[in-house]
Amino acid sequence: MKKLWILLTLLLGGIILISGCRKAPEIHYAMLGDSPQLTENSYTYGMYEGLKTFERSNPDTAVSYLESQSPEDYLANAEKLADDGNTLIWGMGGTTEDALLTSAGYNPDIRYIILDASDTQTVLPQNVNTIVFASEQAAFLAGYAAGTATQSNHVGFIGGMKIPAVERFEYGYRYGVEIAAKELGKNIQCDVLYTDSFSEAALGQKKATQLYQSGCDVLFPVAGTTGTGVIEAAITADKWVIGADIDQYENAPRVILTSVVKRTTNVVKYFTQRFHDGNLEGGTVIVRGLKEDAVGIPKENPNIDAHFPQLTERLDALSLEIKNGQRPIPATQGQYQSLSDAS
Repeated sequence: MKKLWILLTLLLGGIILISGCRKAPEIHYAMLGDSPQLTENSYTYGMYEGLKTFERSNPDTAVSYLESQSPEDYLANAEKLADDGNTLIWGMGGTTEDALLTSAGYNPDIRYIILDASDTQTVLPQNVNTIVFASEQAAFLAGYAAGTATQSNHVGFIGGMKIPAVERFEYGYRYGVEIAAKELGKNIQCDVLYTDSFSEAALGQKKATQLYQSGCDVLFPVAGTTGTGVIEAAITADKWVIGADIDQYENAPRVILTSVVKRTTNVVKYFTQRFHDGNLEGGTVIVRGLKEDAVGIPKENPNIDAHFPQLTERLDALSLEIKNGQRPIPATQGQYQSLSDAS
């Protein structure tokens, strides 16, 4: 019995010794947040989940997330992440983009990747990558759905700020409405307004209520928190609304027609792995769309299935045309005007 206890003690000691000697991860990657908290199911949550998913497959790497209390903190926080030894830092276009570009200038040996970046930045430092979502492609499908669903022949788009990333949604959506109207023999009015805010739900609800009362029966908000107010207005008015960035059906199952989804988790995981493996060239602008499964509409759209059963087949066909390069979709006003004039 005494020998058995000695043997068990030695085994336990060995396990503790091995555990104690296990090396901590030597590689550190991070994400710079643009708000005071990381909200579950938010756009930024999806990004960080991509990093965490990567981490689970790469035990030599530790990932972290740094919250920002205000925009004034972005640059200081980016520098803190650099000082903490992170060799890859992720951030978001439109909010942390400028701070990350500045930080990249100070830290040429650190790679910075900006997701959903402005596509106006075409010349980049060699330690920066920007990823642009071809959101107009998925927004086109949502616009076609709106054009099919409208009974009043009056739909609308509500943007937060008039910036290129939001305009991609606008022009893709408007073109989708236009093509649906042409194919279905409708004359559809599409109202467009910008709230100049991504953070005011009450403002979104007010503007949406006005549009619904003016005759719109489908709205598409791309306005962050302001857009949540639009969904509330849709619930009150019992009218259709289209979700943005994530599948928002669970938030309002009675009124969500479909959603335009950016698959941020997949994109962040994929490009983090590419960088980790030494296969991501710096200084490049990367565009990802339907073909790469980076954007789209949900595979399950209960309200389309229930109310417009023939629509799914048409949306699938249009999606295939876009993936094959047979149907160009506008991302800017100039492109929209050219395609609209030609259609």
